[in-house]
Formats: sequence, structure tokens, C-alpha cells
Amino acid sequence: MFVQGRSRPQDAWEGWLVFERQRDARRFSTPAETTQPDAPAVLYWASGLSAVYLEGALERAFVREHRAAIDRRGAAARRVTVLTQSSERAGLTEIERHVLALFQNFRLTRLLTERVLDSIAVRVARRHARGGGARAQAPSRAANEERKKTCSV
Repeated sequence: MFVQGRSRPQDAWEGWLVFERQRDARRFSTPAETTQPDAPAVLYWASGLSAVYLEGALERAFVREHRAAIDRRGAAARRVTVLTQSSERAGLTEIERHVLALFQNFRLTRLLTERVLDSIAVRVARRHARGGGARAQAPSRAANEERKKTCSV
């Protein structure tokens, strides 16, 4: 656990607690827990904290982090929704719309490239299994055959 503080206007100091998880060194901080007249007063405040107070502070830190994560996911989902809705107007390709939909479905701002490519590969394989891939290639094959005939005559 760490005690942190910062100077605020009107000669006041704000103090809060930061908890560090041992397995991955991830840190969780509480909101401001105290306002004191100077930095030594923040340290003095921290020296008198009880185990019950620290348990409550740890819970507040986890709740704060959880809410922040939910807010980040919600903001990312709103951005992706706006991008997806505007993609039709912007004339994005099918693959670009599919990638945007992945972000919206997973409600994330970042995805592993492997996950994106695997998803796209599955979609392409399904389209070919339904015969969509063969129909899409037929006009170009016919055009190539026609070109061969006209060039050989």
C-alpha cells in the first residue's frame, strides 16, 4: 500500500491510498480520502489508519477501478456504434464493416490481430461453403476466358 498526496489550492493537501496487487503489480487507487493543511499532516493521517478503514479503502479502490473500466467500455462501444453507423455512408468495404462490428460485439477498444483475422477467415469460409465465393469469382473467370478467346483469334 502507498500513501499519495498533492497540493491543492488554498494551501491544502489531498491524500489518497494506492493498493498494489502482488501477482501483477497492478495498482488500484482510492478517490481523495483526506484534505490536510500540509504534506506531513497527510502522512500523520495515514499513520493512524485502522485495519477496518484500510479494508473499506481497498473496496473503494476496486469499485472505482471497476466503474472506470465500465465507463471505458461504454465509451468505446459508443464510438464503434457511431463508426459502424457512419461506415455505410462512408462507403467502407465489407471487410472494414466486419472489423468495426467485431469491436462493437466484443465492446472493446483493442482486439488482438489474431482474433480479428480468425473471425474474418471464418466468415470467408462460411461464405464459400454457401457458394457465395464461387458466384463472386464467376464473372471474373468468364471475363478472363473471353479475353483469352479474343486474344487468340
